[in-house]
Amino acid sequence: MTETLCSERLEIYRKTLEYPKVPIALRVGIVGPRKFTKAQESYCSQQLEQVIEQIAFVLHNYVSPNETKGSETERQYHRIASELYDCRENSLPIIRLTSSLAVGVDRLGMSAGFAKKLHKIARIEHAAILPFSKSQYRNDFEHKSSITNPALTEAQEFDQLIDNVVSQSVPRLVELDGDYTNDDSRDAAYFRCSKVLVENCDLIIAVYDGNSISNKNNKHKAGTQSSVQLALDARKPVIQIDPSGQQSCQILQSTRFGRGEAVETTSQTSIETLLSRLVLFTDIFRLDAGGVSSAPSDRENAILRSAEALQKGTKFLNFDGRCLPDYDYRGPINAKFSAFDKLRGSHSFNWFKQLFFDAKRVSQIKSEYKKNDTFNQVDEAETTVCPDAYFSHFQVADSLAVRYAAIHRSTFFLIYTLAALALISAAVGAIFKDYTAVLYTSVGLKAVALISIYLLYRYDAHNHHLWLQSRCLAEAIRPNVFLSALGRCFSFLDTRSSDEFMHREVLGHGHSGGQWVCIHAEAVTRYIGFRQCPMADTNYRESAIAFLQNKWLKGQSNYHINNAAKMKQLGEKLSSWTHWLFYLTAVFLVFKVVFIFLYTNGKVPETSFWYYPSKLTTLLTILFPILASFLFAVRNHAEFDISSQRSLTMLAFFNSMKEYFIRLRSDKNLGITRSVSYTHLRAHETGRNL
Repeated sequence: MTETLCSERLEIYRKTLEYPKVPIALRVGIVGPRKFTKAQESYCSQQLEQVIEQIAFVLHNYVSPNETKGSETERQYHRIASELYDCRENSLPIIRLTSSLAVGVDRLGMSAGFAKKLHKIARIEHAAILPFSKSQYRNDFEHKSSITNPALTEAQEFDQLIDNVVSQSVPRLVELDGDYTNDDSRDAAYFRCSKVLVENCDLIIAVYDGNSISNKNNKHKAGTQSSVQLALDARKPVIQIDPSGQQSCQILQSTRFGRGEAVETTSQTSIETLLSRLVLFTDIFRLDAGGVSSAPSDRENAILRSAEALQKGTKFLNFDGRCLPDYDYRGPINAKFSAFDKLRGSHSFNWFKQLFFDAKRVSQIKSEYKKNDTFNQVDEAETTVCPDAYFSHFQVADSLAVRYAAIHRSTFFLIYTLAALALISAAVGAIFKDYTAVLYTSVGLKAVALISIYLLYRYDAHNHHLWLQSRCLAEAIRPNVFLSALGRCFSFLDTRSSDEFMHREVLGHGHSGGQWVCIHAEAVTRYIGFRQCPMADTNYRESAIAFLQNKWLKGQSNYHINNAAKMKQLGEKLSSWTHWLFYLTAVFLVFKVVFIFLYTNGKVPETSFWYYPSKLTTLLTILFPILASFLFAVRNHAEFDISSQRSLTMLAFFNSMKEYFIRLRSDKNLGITRSVSYTHLRAHETGRNL
């Protein structure tokens, strides 16, 4: 990696930090048959343009509604959109048309001219997912006039569409490494291409007659019908255009959020309802069930407060262009602690941990964990993967989580400390109540401690919830830092069941609005998407695998080894101190019993030599269990042992991928597609574990 980032890449982090919300983006896949008549081509093209135009107008209205003529529903939808997305002036919604660029329907709407028609109300982007490399895939097309552009041959039109895709400000082209050798292998490659396309889309527009979506009587696995079935299986809506024109366009509704299968005729109203569910997540807001109201519901307020908290949180972050991204945790965006934060002891918990930190013991534990960790660093000198867009959003969420965690943990450490101080002050006052100065000092310290506890708790009311939200958001974005290099995406929204959204809070802990994490992570994934991923190219393939191995697997393995060792050592040390303090309590309790037997009611005369030792014994008999309970409470609240065990579980997870990636790099016969599928599966496992 170079010593500095280029200004273009640095600007990605700067813009994300300045405004972490992203514009509305809707990923629309286009699938259909290769062969159809000129009349069908004209009809389908007209219908497709009409549907895209309707979508563009609805999305534009979310961003810039007509305040004078707009309905209450439109104003409510704009209120939600302006909190969830970047709806600032001159911000346009994005419609990303994605296709495999096969001849026929796949090329409808993919020309540059189509984007110009709607440039005032939406940004039309084009993305392509190819089953093979460009050069191999070009062999699929004949040197005869294309039905969608008669002025060019099929191959020439393909070249033009590819140029259109890669010449955009952000080129979006995935070249899968399908096997082109025979019919069966090509069919399998086309089917994998359909799966990746459906995965990277939110809505599918399919041109087919709709008579059947079964492949039982079709010798080919790939095709329009299988693409539609893949979309429905993924619970994604499909807009069906009948190429014959015998039936109206229909919407095959998504079955997400407890909805049953439904087919609706395409209309302005049905398009608006569909987009409100896809883009504004009205099912999650329960707007369809509760109806439209000028007064936001409690759930709506809670979710939108969480969205607002992200923007407000950026004032607690710093930008340092000299800090290079390691695509693990470190990068140009870092947490910032104000003078007020420091005044209330935001770093006190870290100072406390340093008191009990034993570097030698940590090193011993790490050596034990590293016995099974043989995942060595691989050569990454030629890495071409630069997932800065995703990593910048990860850094915002991660840095906020670091800040909120430090403040929350330090607050509760101080609360436990002050509670112990209050108890000790009360004990000292009771033991030395005959001394007025000591008694008053004791009462004063106890009052100060209790008032401080109240103030600390009051100002920490939301830090735990914000920490949990930010941490879950960071981990929901993290898989795409790596999967995007392979042309794939991880949807945190899809890892959660409908019941979790509709009947309980996703993140729990008694706070509402946790659904926003999934909403924002989904918005980021849709907006950033994939970039240029020539996975059929050997050099890129090696670079992508090395990136995953070093930055994800090795980086996370190192983190979890270090965290497991540190947390285990701290847990052991605090446990040991707690036990010894209780043992000492028992010892001094014996001395206290002796004084009780030697003197009436255990009261030693002031003139006796044993007067002050007896007072000290009483004090220590009270002091030691208070300190032991304090250390136990801190250990229990910080969850050192649980954190260590979690890291060991994740370490086992990453080690389970070790041999596969080593074999993947050494076996040239294993294609990148298999590594993508495996990595994508494991990323979903990680999401389910959050």
